[in-house]
Amino acid sequence: MTTYNLGVLFSLLRDRNIDPRRFNVTDARLAAREAEFDVLLTKLGIAQKAMIAYWRWVALGQKIQVYSNLLSIALEREIGLKKEVEQGARAAIVLTESLQNITQRKSLLANAERDFAIAANELSLFYRDDTGSPAIVSEKDLPDYDPVINPIDKFYELQDLNALYASRPELKQLRNSITRAMRRIEINQNSLLPRLDLDFGISQPLGTIGEGGFSRDETDVIIGLKFTVPLEQRVARGALAENEAKLDALKQEERLMQDQIQLEVRNILIDLRTAEKLLLLAKDEVNQSEALRKAEIRRFKKGASDFFLVNIRENTAAEAKVRFFLAGLQREVAQTNFDAATANLEKLGISESINNN
Repeated sequence: MTTYNLGVLFSLLRDRNIDPRRFNVTDARLAAREAEFDVLLTKLGIAQKAMIAYWRWVALGQKIQVYSNLLSIALEREIGLKKEVEQGARAAIVLTESLQNITQRKSLLANAERDFAIAANELSLFYRDDTGSPAIVSEKDLPDYDPVINPIDKFYELQDLNALYASRPELKQLRNSITRAMRRIEINQNSLLPRLDLDFGISQPLGTIGEGGFSRDETDVIIGLKFTVPLEQRVARGALAENEAKLDALKQEERLMQDQIQLEVRNILIDLRTAEKLLLLAKDEVNQSEALRKAEIRRFKKGASDFFLVNIRENTAAEAKVRFFLAGLQREVAQTNFDAATANLEKLGISESINNN
């Protein structure tokens, strides 16, 4: 009679739910997801910086246009003042005052052009041509932009913030690490279990029939249990304790991260809502200063005002417009920060490529 052992049919204790092979497959998949979250975090950071650089370039471009227009008004007025001085309608000192005003406005424009050029250089880090080289954008590339006409995103008012917190890649990555730690604990616990295997084999007759008679002349199926107790367990117990401590630390880190994310998002919301209010106030200031400028020019043409007051009204109106566009920049920055803090990938132009399997 020859017996053939066909191997373990089923593990009843050790290696029943997990074994080194299955653990390695799962851990490799989780490690790949962890790397994907790293990539997504990098994309988020780059997209956030790129959006802020873009809006800064737009705002400073608007600033150039305001100061360029302010200078053009002064240059055109100087032509009329020269004629009036030649005709004796105005004193020559008015031309000196006009030249001083022109010089001041040229300085404002020069500073604005410097800031715009720096913003264009910073934007080129993210804006590339077809060859992948940095592309320097110029004033002619500026879009038509009005911060008030540009719709204010109400996304944050319509969504459940608790759901937004959970979309953060850092939190997903940390939870992925928790899952990996739990799997390590499972494999450690598995190594401490005794082995109880259900074996399967067959027995076939060999040679002539023996004294057992005809009951031994057919192929028999043999099923048995094999029980093995591991003796040296100190290393396994040490690894288990270590991984349990790591899991506890990761869970504490998760709770702290959730609190930090909630605080960050709440602060950004305050900043965003305040930026919206300041933008609308800046728009009101533009309308008011523009009304005063036009009224002063009408008075000046009728001889009821002087050149000094006209310049003040024009400068005040120009500065109000600059503050308006800078307020728009702050609103856009706050909106971008909110989109990044809530991982709004669609708004930031990012396609998520995380494998959820």
